[in-house]
Amino acid sequence: MKAQLNCQIRKGLVILTIGVLSLFWLAPVAWAGEFKGGEEVIIGPDEVIEDDLYVGAETIVIEGTIKGDLIAAGGEIIVNGVVEEDFWGAAGYITINGEVRGDVRIAGGVLTLGPNARIGDDVLAAGYSFDAAAGSTIGGSLFWGGYQARLAGDVEEDFNGGMGALEIAGRIGGNVEVGVGEPDPDFEASLPFFRTWMPAPMMPPGFRVTEGAEVGGKLIYTSGSEGTIAPEAVTGGIVYQTPVPTAVEVEKAKVLTPQQVAMNWFLDQLRRLVALLLVGLLLVWVFPDPIREAATALQTRPWGSLGWGILVVIFVCIAVPVVTFLVIALNLILGVLGFGGLVVSITGLGFLTNVTIIVGFLIAAGYITKAVVGLLVGRLLLRRIREPWGAGRVWPLVLGIVLFAIVRAIPILGWFIGLIVTLFGLGALWLMGWEALRRRRVVPA
Repeated sequence: MKAQLNCQIRKGLVILTIGVLSLFWLAPVAWAGEFKGGEEVIIGPDEVIEDDLYVGAETIVIEGTIKGDLIAAGGEIIVNGVVEEDFWGAAGYITINGEVRGDVRIAGGVLTLGPNARIGDDVLAAGYSFDAAAGSTIGGSLFWGGYQARLAGDVEEDFNGGMGALEIAGRIGGNVEVGVGEPDPDFEASLPFFRTWMPAPMMPPGFRVTEGAEVGGKLIYTSGSEGTIAPEAVTGGIVYQTPVPTAVEVEKAKVLTPQQVAMNWFLDQLRRLVALLLVGLLLVWVFPDPIREAATALQTRPWGSLGWGILVVIFVCIAVPVVTFLVIALNLILGVLGFGGLVVSITGLGFLTNVTIIVGFLIAAGYITKAVVGLLVGRLLLRRIREPWGAGRVWPLVLGIVLFAIVRAIPILGWFIGLIVTLFGLGALWLMGWEALRRRRVVPA
C-alpha cells in the first residue's frame, strides 16, 4: 500500500513538470520512463514504448502501444492505441478511442470515450463535458465532476459525481449516486446562443434516464426537481432527494424580503465589477507588457492555455501539502541530528512559502486572469467595430470586464464561465511567464 501511494504521489508531481521537460531533451536520470515534448508528439501505430511515457505538447496522439503508464498534458490528447497501465491526462480536449488497461484520471474541457474505448479499471474525470459513446466500456467505476455528462456506453461498477446536466442512455452495472442541477426554462432559452461558442454542445440542465438504459443497482440522486427516468430502467430502486439548505440559508429566507435579496444580489455584482475594474486598470498601468503578452498567448494558444491552467490548479493543490510535509520531515531530521535551533526558521520559511503560494494563486485566479481574458475579449470586439479602437489598453479592458461581469451574474452558467475564464487565464499567465524566461535565457550576456 505504501509503495502504491508513493507511486501515485510521484505521478502527480511529474505531471506538473512535464511542460518544462517538454522543452528540453533531457535524459531520464531521476525518473524511470521516457520523456517527449514539442508542438506535436505522435506515437505511430507500430511504435512501442517499453516504459512509462511522460509527454507535454500542444497535440498528443497515441496510435501505438505504451507498456507502462501514460502521463500527458497539452492542448489536445488522442489515445487510439493501447496503454497497458494507467493514463493521467490534462488538456483542453481528451479523446480515448483505444484501450487503457488500468485506471484513467483526466481533467479538461471536453472529455470523450469513443465507441471503441476500453477502460480496464476506474475512471476519475473532471471538466466541462464528459461523453461516453455507445460501445465504450469502463471496467470499474466512474466518478465525474463537471457541468454535463452523457453516458451511452457501459460502466461495469458504480457511477458517482456531481454535475449540472446528466443523461444515462447506456448500462451501469452497479449503483448510481449523483447530484444534478434542476431544469431552468430561462437558462434553456439561452442555450442556442451558448451552443455557438462552447467547446461541446451544451445540454440543458437536469437528469434523464432514457429508454433502453439499465442501472443494475440502486439509483440515488439529489436535485431541485425530479428527473425523467424511463420505466423499468432501474433494477435496485430509486431514491430521490432534494438539496437540504444550511441553517444560514434558512435564516436568510426567514429574515430577508425579496426586495432585500434582489438588492443584495445587485450590490454583490456591482462590488465585483468595481473591484475587477480597479485591479484590471492598475495592472495594465503598472504591468502593461506582461498583461498584453498573456492576452496574446491566450489568443494564439487557447486550448494549450486551458491545459496549463488545469495544471496550475493541480500544482497549487499538491504544492501546499507537499511543502508542509517537507517542513515536518526536515524538522524531525534536524532534531535528530541536534540542529533543533533551526526548527523555528525552517517552520517559518515553510509557512511563508505556503502563504505566498496560496495568496498568489488567489490574486491571480480572482483578478489577474479576469484582466487578461477581459483585455483579449475587448480587443477582439473593438477591432471588429474599428481596428484602431482595439489597440489601446483601457477601453478594451473595460469592455471585456463589463461583459464578464454581466455573464458572471447569470445563475449556474455564470459560475461555470468564471471557472473557465480562470483556467484559461492561469494557463495564459503560465505561457507568458515561460516565454519571458525563455527569452531571458537566450539573450547574450
